[in-house]
Amino acid sequence: MHSKNQENTRDWSPSSIYRHKRRRRKLRPAFFTGASLKGILSGIRYTPHPEINPGKDTMSTTRKDIEVREMELEDLPPVYALGESVFTADKWPSLYRTWDEYEAVGLFHSDGEFCFVAEREGRLAGFALGSLIDKRNSAWSYGYLTWLAVDPALKGGGIATRLIAAITEAFIRAGARMMIVDTDAENKAALKLFRKHEFLREDRHIYLSKNLTSHRDYKRLRGKKQAARRKLKDNV
Repeated sequence: MHSKNQENTRDWSPSSIYRHKRRRRKLRPAFFTGASLKGILSGIRYTPHPEINPGKDTMSTTRKDIEVREMELEDLPPVYALGESVFTADKWPSLYRTWDEYEAVGLFHSDGEFCFVAEREGRLAGFALGSLIDKRNSAWSYGYLTWLAVDPALKGGGIATRLIAAITEAFIRAGARMMIVDTDAENKAALKLFRKHEFLREDRHIYLSKNLTSHRDYKRLRGKKQAARRKLKDNV
């Protein structure tokens, strides 16, 4: 068995996480095909909760009104829609993974016991989606908090804290010995939240990007597509 210090020196870059990740949960039935899934979820829009006055008494009331539970099939549409409204490309353009219909469905399908929702007055208020990771040549299992979102109108009401607590307990029950989370280095609010919940060890990774639109192959392929569209238009 590896010591704690040895485990902490391992590579925890996102690419390493996905390389070593092995689905070992009991899979739920495959209830969607790609086409039907896109059709069901693509037209859904999230309706935010009314703005809440961030006073102490109001926040206390909000906390009492929140119910956190394990995610169910019926939660997929509002979860997807809230993610669409929060994880936008203009806010987080450098995310190495992209929020789409397959993220929520995929995690619910394979790691449903690590997917939680928070409700207020019968409506979705936030969610936490995660998975259990086994790394090769390691006796440890790791809980990975993949997505965490709260309705912007309800931030400051303790919803994220409740969701983190729920998924942490689920990871512990499953035998995880460490919990992992990642966020953009410029997301100060998320960093503050995670540090508050004792995510204290930070590993730095550099992501490099390359704009392919100036590449000759990209231009050649784009030219062919434009020519094909013009030809099709002329034949109509």
